Amino acid sequence: MQVVTIVVREVVSAKAGSILRGNLKVGALRAARKKAGDHRHAPTGLPQAVRASRAYFHPYAGFPDLDFNPQRAPMRRLLYTAAHGHPIYLEMAQECVRSARRQGFEGDCLVLSDREVPLEGAECRAVEAGPGLLAKAGLARALSRAEIEAYDQVLFLDADCVFRGPVERVFGETGLRVAVQLPGKKHALGNYNLLFMTRDERRRFHREHLPLVNTGMVLMPGERAHGFLTAWETFWRACPRHEKTREYLWRLCNPELMDQPALQAWLLREAPAWEPFPMGLMGFPMYGPSLDSTVLHFCGQAGEGKSREESKEVVLAWMRAVVDGRPFEAMRSTA
Repeated sequence: MQVVTIVVREVVSAKAGSILRGNLKVGALRAARKKAGDHRHAPTGLPQAVRASRAYFHPYAGFPDLDFNPQRAPMRRLLYTAAHGHPIYLEMAQECVRSARRQGFEGDCLVLSDREVPLEGAECRAVEAGPGLLAKAGLARALSRAEIEAYDQVLFLDADCVFRGPVERVFGETGLRVAVQLPGKKHALGNYNLLFMTRDERRRFHREHLPLVNTGMVLMPGERAHGFLTAWETFWRACPRHEKTREYLWRLCNPELMDQPALQAWLLREAPAWEPFPMGLMGFPMYGPSLDSTVLHFCGQAGEGKSREESKEVVLAWMRAVVDGRPFEAMRSTA
């Protein structure tokens, strides 16, 4: 055993010396090129085809050239939204897609709806929604698991959301991310989000100062997206949604929505690995100033228990104003 150990140490030492000599040679070449004004990344004296090749390695095979920085392959990204029901939701979805394209999104865009219509910059695909089917999880029915996992990142946005800043501020985040919102004193979001929690879960939620999620923006790693969406829909389906709508406070809620309190309870109960988006990345103009937010969420399903003071047409006009670079705040003051 001692002899073997000595031999191994000698081999490792020889290899380390080879690596060190190789690195010293590369350092000398760098210094010579810098002195000569040659700032190319590959060592000189090699044909251009070899210098540009990704297969170029140090003399010690197995250790890549430390002076070579190949361009990384672009990430495959998917942005999707859901626009079922009122035809104006498809118009909102078009503005959502248009805003993403204007802010630099080059990935795939998919709009899930109950009918297929031509859209600019996106594919529209008919996907069933309704009783027992969560529209936001419709991607798991529109695409196979393998098709979804082919993407590095999958972003869901509500149809009444628009980008106001570079998309990279959102896609630059990693892992499973969910938008969060800090409600105002008179806003009922806190009570709504805790709708499906038990009394003990609500106490724990407040004790640990957990964030209130907003399901208008969810970023998922492609490899986790199908499983996450399926689990969310399954949990949502099991929640007592119809029972809650018989309570006075929630009588205006649509039981085929209520995806937000379902996700809030599921995240607490199942404790998957997730993180909130940075506070303020998504802004809510309905509840307060959001001039610095990258994504604006208008919560524009007027007449359905949310944003009843504004009509769907006004919300659509605000969205178009943002996409076109016009100040929607001035429009709101005259709405």
